[in-house]
Amino acid sequence: MNFESSLTSIAELKQTTANLRVAPTPASKGYEEKYCVIGAGAAGLAASKYLKVAGIPFDTIELGSEVGGLWDYSRSDSPMYKNTHLIGHKLTQPYTDFPMPQSYPEYPGHRLVFNYLRDYAKHFKLYDNIQFDTAVERLEKAGDYWQVTLSTGETRRYRGVLIASGYHNKPNLPSFPGKFDGEILHAKDYDNPEQLRNKRVLIVGGGQSAMDIVVESAISAEQTFHSTRRGFLCMPKFLFGLPPEMVLNNTPIMNRIPAQEHMKVMSKLMPIMLLLQGVNLKKLGIPLNCESHGVIVPNSDQQIYRYYTHGDVIHKSNIKALNGDRVLFEDGTEEMIDVIVYATGYRVEFPFIAQGNLNWSEKVAHPNLFLNVFHPEENNLFVIGMIHPTGSHWKVFESQSELVASYIQAQAGSKPRALRKFETLKAKADPRINQITTSSKSTHTLVIDKLSYMRQAKKLAQRLSV
Repeated sequence: MNFESSLTSIAELKQTTANLRVAPTPASKGYEEKYCVIGAGAAGLAASKYLKVAGIPFDTIELGSEVGGLWDYSRSDSPMYKNTHLIGHKLTQPYTDFPMPQSYPEYPGHRLVFNYLRDYAKHFKLYDNIQFDTAVERLEKAGDYWQVTLSTGETRRYRGVLIASGYHNKPNLPSFPGKFDGEILHAKDYDNPEQLRNKRVLIVGGGQSAMDIVVESAISAEQTFHSTRRGFLCMPKFLFGLPPEMVLNNTPIMNRIPAQEHMKVMSKLMPIMLLLQGVNLKKLGIPLNCESHGVIVPNSDQQIYRYYTHGDVIHKSNIKALNGDRVLFEDGTEEMIDVIVYATGYRVEFPFIAQGNLNWSEKVAHPNLFLNVFHPEENNLFVIGMIHPTGSHWKVFESQSELVASYIQAQAGSKPRALRKFETLKAKADPRINQITTSSKSTHTLVIDKLSYMRQAKKLAQRLSV
């Protein structure tokens, strides 16, 4: 596609979007009777859809000019890079009642995912409730309501708020002794391999973004170094011809085994399976222990091992110090480096609300909420999407949203006993399903056992609605 046709496509997309948008429900109906959903990404769309299905009046406030959140590659704040694809398969990733088109490839790229999210919003008529190009600047308690101050200068009082703005906004940048004279990037700043061409590149991190960037760097860079404090578990795209998540989650008996038990077994078997393919992790200097803060978070795709065996990627231990154009490592080695890419994740941040209003101590990495959703004391403040399941995410967002909608309905319903039991659980502010013990300063406390979490959320929703 040439430059002129690209401009035409963008213009057509903007015109289509303009035709879709309908102004939010008029103020005359009263914001105090409505809920406010902050964000129209994957989590915000799930929250909006379940409120709509439940007949709960709401507005959705979106910073961007479209739905999709981080999947909108055109946004300046999107962490997407040019070659980003779904980690989950097209059969396991989608929302439960809206499958991806059969024409989609097995693991769609970000542009197709963005189109899918737009189609989801159209299908469930969510555009009717969304106010675009508007930021929430302040969220404050106002009696029994929440006061929302917008970037337009307007202040509204809502009956309640569902925060679904995501937590991939604030890069987590590590600090090391010394000073580096070269270029430093975070994965959020990375877009394409041209940024690394003919340079000596160091990528730091063991997550999915690190794996993707290492592979792209191996093709373009003069030399790629990969620094991790631990090993990493890279799952194949298919097991027995099926996506791994389908094998582990949809197989009787297997789907009753906690995900971390699966991961521990896979972390023991994978080095053996790789060795049969000629990939000797020990010889390549890659640590075998994949646990980080007590959990194993798998990555998708095993391409990285190809470049390791070709010598295009060299493993390094954790950074010890920075010294001009050189990086010193804890194993005693040092390398001359032009670019450091920190693929070291993100910090949870909700800058529009005081941490105290979210039951959030400064000593921990994120708010302390029941199921990572419900405030222990407030009955009209929720967070959707602040969670890291092993596998695809969107069905978990649906489970959270369905439970929140059931809880809101129960408050006005005739099931006081079920509501009191739920309030007792909520008041403990215990994630409950998260049975993994990790450092309180790590976002790894957001890692959950996906199927157990969804079963519990479903059961609670049924109890509130029966």
